[in-house]
Amino acid sequence: MAGKIHPLPGVNCASFLQGRCLYEERINPGLHASWRCQVLVRLEEEYDRFLDQAEHFSLDLRTAMNIWENRADALMGVRPPCGEYSPGRLDIQELGENERPEDAVLDCAHYWLGLCLPKLPPCSGVCPLFAPRKTQQTETG
Repeated sequence: MAGKIHPLPGVNCASFLQGRCLYEERINPGLHASWRCQVLVRLEEEYDRFLDQAEHFSLDLRTAMNIWENRADALMGVRPPCGEYSPGRLDIQELGENERPEDAVLDCAHYWLGLCLPKLPPCSGVCPLFAPRKTQQTETG
């Protein structure tokens, strides 16, 4: 009886994060709009609408920013539900030494640099594109 062969997980690959493959996003950032966080996309659309309104009413910068801060706080409080939403933050330990979710504005464990990680392709295991994740030993040794 022949057993089924399972690929090894690519957990030590620089393109592996939460079981997803970041390779395509790294070589061509933003190409796949469907991978973007839809909550962030909605916030950006609201901001663009707000800028149009502020320009139409000739608001000065200070007034416009005060209004936007209040509106943004309200929008963040009633964020539309997302099927991928999971409260929390991405575990920093999953990221490489030089990668930080600096633009993380959402409290979702799947949000990473504007992307929704569950929308990225699953990692197929150790593949020809495997690149070892940098560690302190490989950087200093």
